[in-house]
Amino acid sequence: ANLGDSGFMLLRKMPHGMSVVASSPEQQHSWNCPYQLTRLPPKLLSRFQKTLSLDRAVDCERFCADVRPGDLLLLFTDGMRDNLHEQEVLHSVDCVLA
Repeated sequence: ANLGDSGFMLLRKMPHGMSVVASSPEQQHSWNCPYQLTRLPPKLLSRFQKTLSLDRAVDCERFCADVRPGDLLLLFTDGMRDNLHEQEVLHSVDCVLA
């Protein structure tokens, strides 16, 4: 399961290096506003309007993937997606595994 801009990439060895065979998309309400789990104390919550909508665990996306021997599953928080493009991740993994 995944929520917000954390995520996963399932990598598989191909003839020319690792390749992404499955990944989670980011969940965002709008640009740079990812889903987030938040638990506010009741006193603080009472300061907001009744229309305040908080993300919940049921808002997560669930995934099933065919994982094979030799696959690499990367699990990461938002910092990775914020700082590395997919090709940079693949290049780094290829260098480490070479």
